[in-house]
Amino acid sequence: MQDSSHPLKPETYRTRTLDQKIEHLLDIYTLLDLRGIRGSGKSWCALAHAKSVISAGDKTIAIPLIQMDARIALTGPRPHAVDEWSAFPGLSQKALKASNDPGSFMLLTSVEPPRTREDLQSAGRPKTARLRMRTLTLAERGFSDGAISLAELVASSGTRPA
Repeated sequence: MQDSSHPLKPETYRTRTLDQKIEHLLDIYTLLDLRGIRGSGKSWCALAHAKSVISAGDKTIAIPLIQMDARIALTGPRPHAVDEWSAFPGLSQKALKASNDPGSFMLLTSVEPPRTREDLQSAGRPKTARLRMRTLTLAERGFSDGAISLAELVASSGTRPA
């Protein structure tokens, strides 16, 4: 059964330790910038938290429309996710101008977008939070119960990590 507060959440979605942090950040920041390698789970994570999504990586429909009018990429119930937004420099600035409400946008990318003059002028802007996505942990994948912590192992060995 689908959760009405997360209508796009895949039924086979595995809960991540990052999910609570994302919910917290969406309550505070206008824009949540999720970056990570391909296959790290950015898209599925966004589906678990967003109410609408567009993939800027869809070359058949989305890209031509967004090239005509970037506001199309930002249209939809919020939080609204834009997957692979970095193909359109300046889209993050347009998102920030489109709303001041917390939890408005989730921008996902697997490549480091080129920095624009606007990015440099608004670096550290409090309306934006950036998260680095990593692949699922062994515990999140169900291969570990999390009883053994790497941090605890290092601490108990008496050695300091390099």
